[in-house]
Amino acid sequence: GHSYEFDAIERWLTDNNTSPMTNKTLNDRRFVNNFNLKSAIEEYCAQKNTILSSNQFLTFNIRYSRMPNTWKNKPTLNICVSLLGSSNTGKTTLARYLQYGLQSKFVHLNSTVTVAADLSFFYLDQLYEDKYVVIIQLSDIPGMERYESCCDNHFRHCHGALIVTDSTDIDTLERAELYWYKQLQLKGQDHVEYMLVCNKSDLFQRHCDDDYRRIFLERA
Repeated sequence: GHSYEFDAIERWLTDNNTSPMTNKTLNDRRFVNNFNLKSAIEEYCAQKNTILSSNQFLTFNIRYSRMPNTWKNKPTLNICVSLLGSSNTGKTTLARYLQYGLQSKFVHLNSTVTVAADLSFFYLDQLYEDKYVVIIQLSDIPGMERYESCCDNHFRHCHGALIVTDSTDIDTLERAELYWYKQLQLKGQDHVEYMLVCNKSDLFQRHCDDDYRRIFLERA
């Protein structure tokens, strides 16, 4: 619809007794504040701005590099994501892939057993709502059972988790279900997001027989 400023309407009513929108005769030319309408308009504008911001944020890239200098003084939104799963499921390799890309030589280096949380930091290449820098902390959590007591803090504070399994070892899938998933539900935040990652799919296709693949996929 059309909108008119107070002064413009006041000038109109000085010489007219009709509505500037409908041209119908007005019974009363006094101004009455309609707070319900004002609230509805403000709510509509807020929702419209939220939708516009969301649409502008549909496509972005995750960067593992130095943040632009022009962003250093901007407010930040910090997101914590944990890599959970048994030892030797490929969590560290997955973290390296996110850091360096699939073709980097660092991705294919032999990994040692992770004995303490290995932290990596990323940022999104677009500002959220045109003002917030989104920082992502990726925590590579030790997978060996003797280090599991060190994981409680990461369960409590992560906003999201990738529960990683080895597709060629069905025991890691069972461990993901009976321990990692349950601990995340028990100790994690109420609205934590999580995803199951079945790693080593190339080995799964080449070295596992049909019966094993069927059973694994049914369990997953």
